Amino acid sequence: MQKSQFSQYITRNFAAILLFLTKTINGKEAEAMYLYKTMLTKQFAPNMRWETLEIDGRAVMADVVALDSRLPLKRRSSIRRASGDIPKLGTKRSLNETQMNDIMLLEAMPGDNSKEISRIIFDDTTSVTKSVWERLEYMFLTALSNDGIYGTSDENNIGQEIKIDLKQPERNQFGVTTPWSSPDAKPIDDIVRIMKQAKVYGHNLAFIHMDDRTFTSLLSNMQIKRMLAASSGYGTAPDSALADAMPEQLRNMLRTQYRVTVNVVDRAFIFEKDGVDTVFQGWTENKVVFTPSMNVGKLVYTRLAAEMNPNKNVDYGKVDDYILLSIYQVMDDTPLEFTTSQARVLPVLNMANIYSLNTEEATNAEQTEGDATITLYGDATVVKADAIQALKDLGVTIAVNASDATVEKKVNELSDEQETAFKTAMGIA
Repeated sequence: MQKSQFSQYITRNFAAILLFLTKTINGKEAEAMYLYKTMLTKQFAPNMRWETLEIDGRAVMADVVALDSRLPLKRRSSIRRASGDIPKLGTKRSLNETQMNDIMLLEAMPGDNSKEISRIIFDDTTSVTKSVWERLEYMFLTALSNDGIYGTSDENNIGQEIKIDLKQPERNQFGVTTPWSSPDAKPIDDIVRIMKQAKVYGHNLAFIHMDDRTFTSLLSNMQIKRMLAASSGYGTAPDSALADAMPEQLRNMLRTQYRVTVNVVDRAFIFEKDGVDTVFQGWTENKVVFTPSMNVGKLVYTRLAAEMNPNKNVDYGKVDDYILLSIYQVMDDTPLEFTTSQARVLPVLNMANIYSLNTEEATNAEQTEGDATITLYGDATVVKADAIQALKDLGVTIAVNASDATVEKKVNELSDEQETAFKTAMGIA
């Protein structure tokens, strides 16, 4: 490994190129292309690990008690933790001997060709930087739309396979009463149901995220068309006469009537392996996601070994705090100029605040009972989702969307030991 043959151009222009890339990534054009830049806050991790610590901060009312009496004991908030090492991302591009000869020919030509030479040299700098951005965006969108689970596989990665599970609570995962592909689907009812459930845990959902295909299908949904017709004074028109909704009509209805903003994701990613390109969609099919705000977590990063032990024969640069760029030459049978990017960085989403809906997974209709609480043992009113989770913790098989009757049945079937543990978990005296 030795200094680049074109080190004079690198010394002169590297800082300016990196400044341009940094400004571009923080500009409006980049914000539209990379959602993770606007929806995650950067956080440095000196211990080189990522971690989530989610505390279920539900608020319950204090009891009114008589003087000199004991205070009723309530159960503690539940804590969910996930952690792991921050993985390394990276890619490399090269100038071969022919391309290097082209640069040398430009140097020998009359006139000032430095701009064209710099363009050729730094084209790889832009490419390897964007490669990291693309991987992070793919990871982020997958995590957001797949219940906090994402990673790599042989299909979309060369190198280490990883799996990250950010532990989205099961109570935040929903099905629909009727698949949205059905003409009888009631998507607005599903949306309202989830928003009501979220309020039990203090979350006012303000944004709905979905892919372009799902959003387009809603434009022809009969429930939505009827609601728009009614609001426009055409509520008595027959269904056959109702036109599909326009995108802005749907957006305005959700914003004005339900105070939620729609974010439509339409993003594909190219993965290259053995010279063959494969296209992957970033958004999980049939998933709609709800969040209280457009900030949904952290982009956790740490230092690289190459950063702490630099090679004097390598030109280094940084982009956006976490991407380390390197340019150097390697002499083999022929010389090669390499440009590399490395980063130890990971999207870590706050899944306790994120709610997901599978638009094609029909749930038990009784999930729409509308009441987030359930009364057990005659007079103990508890949050239904918490009761289901407590039963699961005891090893009881029960669906996350179980009906009230099913929950009561499962509770009645508990052994004495399980019942004691269940009551303790639920704060039932």
